[in-house]
Amino acid sequence: MAFGRKRISYFFCTLALAAGLFIGWFGGEFLCKNDTFELMGEKEYAVEINEVDFQYIDEGVKIIEFGRDISDKVAVETNMVKLGNGAYAADTTVPGRYYIKYTVDSPRYGEIARIRVFTVGEGDN
Repeated sequence: MAFGRKRISYFFCTLALAAGLFIGWFGGEFLCKNDTFELMGEKEYAVEINEVDFQYIDEGVKIIEFGRDISDKVAVETNMVKLGNGAYAADTTVPGRYYIKYTVDSPRYGEIARIRVFTVGEGDN
């Protein structure tokens, strides 16, 4: 009889594990179905060498995590000059690549970054 009880115990443990996996998968799909981390606007820009008064007004990113908008928690890193009010400028007398990098400290997107690139003058050669 002990053998039968073990089989029943294994059966119910396996059933509980399968149910837990299914519920976890379904819950994760439901909670994360609209999650996104995307750049607003263009990803890449070409800027002419010596372009006068070049400045970019940042459109930012949209970050939805577990159904909540966390776009206000974004960290921005750049090699451009910050002008204030979301505006950035690059030295258009120097050919090269400039960027704005967006990251967020979160469980879902912790290692992911979105990068907007500005190429000055390299396409003109």
